[in-house]
Amino acid sequence: MGKFIRSIWFQFNRIILKYLSDSIYYNILFFVNCIRLRKKFYFLKIKKSKTFNEKILTLKAENIQLKALFADKLNLKKGLSELGLEINIPQVIEVFRNKNELLNYDFNRINVKGFVIKANHGSGMNKIFSLGSLPTMKDLVEIGSWFDYDSSLIGREKHYALIDRKVFIEELLDLNIRDYKFHVFKGKVEFVQIDLDRFIGHRRNIYDAHWNLQRFDINYPKADISIEKPKNLQEMVDLAEKISSPNIFGSYVRVDFYVNNNLIYLGEITFHPGGGVEPFDSYESDLYMGSFFNN
Repeated sequence: MGKFIRSIWFQFNRIILKYLSDSIYYNILFFVNCIRLRKKFYFLKIKKSKTFNEKILTLKAENIQLKALFADKLNLKKGLSELGLEINIPQVIEVFRNKNELLNYDFNRINVKGFVIKANHGSGMNKIFSLGSLPTMKDLVEIGSWFDYDSSLIGREKHYALIDRKVFIEELLDLNIRDYKFHVFKGKVEFVQIDLDRFIGHRRNIYDAHWNLQRFDINYPKADISIEKPKNLQEMVDLAEKISSPNIFGSYVRVDFYVNNNLIYLGEITFHPGGGVEPFDSYESDLYMGSFFNN
């Protein structure tokens, strides 16, 4: 989402949409996404949740403190260590607590092949800088605006309000690194999501835990190329299930991994994919994925 559109949408949520009931609010968001992505709209019923989106929406009010700990990208490693889990995470190079620290930082000091600047308190706030590329003043002004962005107002994910907002520099593992997103229901991986060409012609494939391509789409159409089964798929499945104990995370969580030089890196833990308003190719597909909450 561009800076201008993000700003307008943020203000619209803060001033107008905050007065709407959850049911009306989420269905407005869902309707906008259906129009934008040319999907068929169907009404989301939060109180009688059956579909995947509906189930995700009902989870938003649960375990706020826990979600704040693990959604904070800078606290993720600490949180996992407290669970007795040691997992590779991309190196954090620098942390900024305010705009002045960001604007006065000497980026020439960074001694890695490339880096990513991210915010720790929400999604969609990241900028990639490959080898030899440094942020311009325009980049820094936009990145500095992230400190003012309250992610809890967008999609009503209340745990984001509990996160102390920071911006940080993280090592870039690879420009074309593949991101594997594991949908885990009650401690068991049921689906693996792969996103391709995010910036031009976004495509998304959904597989089961054995790498069988699923017939349904979420948000974006399938890729028209064959995606090879990763050699360490089972290792990632085992690790995702180890991380996502239902005794801690409850009925659902999504665990995202990167693979670089045959090493598995944890990207993030996601509690409400797409904010619970991502259109499927059909109501029946949304209902099918939602049925795994009952297994």
